[in-house]
Amino acid sequence: MNTHVDEIKRDRQAHGWSQLLATWRLCDNAACRRARVCRGQVHACFKAKFPLLPEPVRDWFMGFLWHRDERIPFDDMLANLEESGHGQALRNWQSGVEAQAGGAVTAAK
Repeated sequence: MNTHVDEIKRDRQAHGWSQLLATWRLCDNAACRRARVCRGQVHACFKAKFPLLPEPVRDWFMGFLWHRDERIPFDDMLANLEESGHGQALRNWQSGVEAQAGGAVTAAK
């Protein structure tokens, strides 16, 4: 039973990251784009879509993980990511600043 509970927890976390990083914007599945979250195999999708995110967004995520692993306080992590410009890059991506007309998305450069 613990294995099933752990799977549910991992799926919820992966859906949270999918939503936060807006990987659904890169998906060919219209259901994902409508729901603004992965509606498929969330782990496989995240692995496939992560490299397509804009580089500063990927850097934000990697910075988040590094700060967490180093046990740096959350507020300090946010301040560091803001200072580096990665926080703004994530907000731009989330708000669609990089979207082109017609809903197409500019991937990593």
